[in-house]
Amino acid sequence: MVLNLGRMRAGDREAVADDIRASVDVASTTGALVKVIFENAYLTDDEKVTACILTEQAGADFVKTSTGFAATGATMDDLRLMRRSVSGAM
Repeated sequence: MVLNLGRMRAGDREAVADDIRASVDVASTTGALVKVIFENAYLTDDEKVTACILTEQAGADFVKTSTGFAATGATMDDLRLMRRSVSGAM
């Protein structure tokens, strides 16, 4: 699933978490894994950290930097930031 960028940028953490959790709930009925794609090119570092935290709290299995359709891709700094912002289990 792709993170709801509008809600994330607006600071609506509850809506973002609810959206992720809804995908996790549906996926869990079939045993599917959930990967949340952030589109890092459009997020601040603080928003990336928050997205990592919300993704993990909602029970998703993976975080991912981007779909590849944004104007720019993820950076090594993005990867390091995201890795620091999730537990080792994710």
